[in-house]
Amino acid sequence: MELLSPAKSFRLGGCYLEITSSCNLRCLHCYNESGVLQDQIDMPTFMSIINDLPDHPDTSITISGGEPTSHPEFWDFMEALQKKQFGMVLVITNGTYITREVAEKFASYKVAIQLSVNGSRAEIHDQLCGRGSFNQTMRGLKHLLNAGMSERILIRSVLTGFNKDDIVNLLKMVAELEIPQAEIASLSNLGRSEDNKNNLYLDILEKSALVERLERHPEVVELIDSGVKITLPDDFTGACPLLNGVTEDAERIPLTPRIDSSGNVFLCQLFTDAQYAIGNVNETSLSSMLESQQIVNLVKFLQVGQNYMNQCQSCIWNGTCGKGCVALAVANGGSIQDTDGCCKVRTKYYVSELKKNRKALVPQ
Repeated sequence: MELLSPAKSFRLGGCYLEITSSCNLRCLHCYNESGVLQDQIDMPTFMSIINDLPDHPDTSITISGGEPTSHPEFWDFMEALQKKQFGMVLVITNGTYITREVAEKFASYKVAIQLSVNGSRAEIHDQLCGRGSFNQTMRGLKHLLNAGMSERILIRSVLTGFNKDDIVNLLKMVAELEIPQAEIASLSNLGRSEDNKNNLYLDILEKSALVERLERHPEVVELIDSGVKITLPDDFTGACPLLNGVTEDAERIPLTPRIDSSGNVFLCQLFTDAQYAIGNVNETSLSSMLESQQIVNLVKFLQVGQNYMNQCQSCIWNGTCGKGCVALAVANGGSIQDTDGCCKVRTKYYVSELKKNRKALVPQ
């Protein structure tokens, strides 16, 4: 597929901004290995980034880290964001620094909070995030609830071997706290999760079966019926819209790039290796990157790589499969010629669809 002019292919829809690499926790599953301060976004760079985003309700920005509230200019960043017309400002935090005063300050701003909670009790959550972290996070959560933030809180948990049998209890806890939404996310093969994969990872088919059971679980169904918005992990990704959505008559694709604490800009959150960056905000503006040859070269490179994935050449689904997520392919095997690790569940899905179609063709 020939990529069109980048200015005609992509537009900024927002960004995922990691303002600091500093974090007080050392979570086993952290995809960017947050911990000791190595880099952070300063105020001039922050202002350059948000001023480059469309000042429009369709724009969203996620502030992450590390632990973003540890950044010395965090509240200055929040003040600057209040002057924008962005439709959503989301702060991802572990909640351990949220005092009553901090919660009340959050409540006065136009922000939503994503809180990382990886178990319904300390003995589960603390295995992933460190001893004492559950009680600290729950204390921060209670401050947010007391400040009237419940409708603006999302609880997010990463599905691992440690908490796989606790998901229903976690969702029930979310409902009991009258928090309207919870997301159970897949574990990425990045950062410290790669170093701890023997303890954390579920086999892809085991994860798929677990998600199917959760979708049918009577208590989960009851929670959804009661109005709790619950998001469970997808079995697999289809075709990457950034690589396959560019056609002559297509509208420009909204790009929500990941910007790490060093200023490197990536097509999406799942790219972490600097060799796949489309630029650096300390050197070039976001808008200029969308008009650069670098993004054209990278997208073409990734498109070619997907056409030559090693395992795909002998696969019977090669002509049907969308090849999945190229960023996960890189994380999974270290090369764009590897697959994203979801082939087993894709095959399961394609076989199931084939059986349905054949059954539909049989005269009744």
